[in-house]
Formats: sequence, C-alpha cells, structure tokens
Amino acid sequence: MYSVTWETLQPMKGDPISYTLQLMRGKEVEQLYRGAATSYTWQGVPAGADWRMRVCGGRRRPEGGELWGPYSPGTALPPPTDAHRDAKAVATASNSTSSSGGQCHRRWHLSDEHFALLVLVAFGVVAILFAVLIQYLFLSKD
Repeated sequence: MYSVTWETLQPMKGDPISYTLQLMRGKEVEQLYRGAATSYTWQGVPAGADWRMRVCGGRRRPEGGELWGPYSPGTALPPPTDAHRDAKAVATASNSTSSSGGQCHRRWHLSDEHFALLVLVAFGVVAILFAVLIQYLFLSKD
C-alpha cells in the first residue's frame, strides 16, 4: 500500500484548487488521482522498481475551464512494504520453482540514461582500440 502527500497551493482570487497525481514508467503515464485533496492512498502496487510519481496543481475558474501549472519533478516510488514483498516473494518462488526447476531469474531493466552511458563507454573503448591499431599499423616503422 502506498500513500503520498503534497503541499497545498494557495488559492488565487478565491478559485478552488485541484490536483492531478500521475504514475510514470518510461513513457507510460497513468493518472491515479484528480481532485481537491492533498493526499492519496492506493493498493495497486505496480511491478518493478522504476516507477515515478508527479503531481500538478491547477485552479478551476468560475467562468469555466481550468488553469494548470507545471508538473512537479518525478519522485521515485519506494519499494513495497515488507509484508507485501514477502507475500510476493513466496508467490514468485512457488511459481518459478514449478516452471523453471527451482531457479530464479532476475531481469535487468536499463533506464535511458544508463543505456546512453553504456553506448558512450562502448564507443570510447572502440575509439581507443582503433587509435592503438592505427598507430601500430601505420605509425610504427621500426
């Protein structure tokens, strides 16, 4: 179970304030809540650890329409509580034991930033190897 709370915005000209809470994973965005409360609690814990949440405040104008501000920076969703994690681990262990002969497999998920860093490092290593090869083949005339 997760519970999130955010700071209240000061109303402008008496307009009521409303909030939108979103859950994000990569480019996938899910709206969890939209309303006037400054906290939200939910049970549906998403699988994986790379979920982030953000909140946006806006004001409802008396003549109709809404004026929304920018979204807050994304905040990483903490891991589930121990009780939920233990129940999930037991279910996963029983499923993986029956299907894969008792072996558990861990999947690795790279964020866009980690993937870009990996590509940059690989490019640097290849560039250094080419520089050494060119120096060895063409510049060493001993």
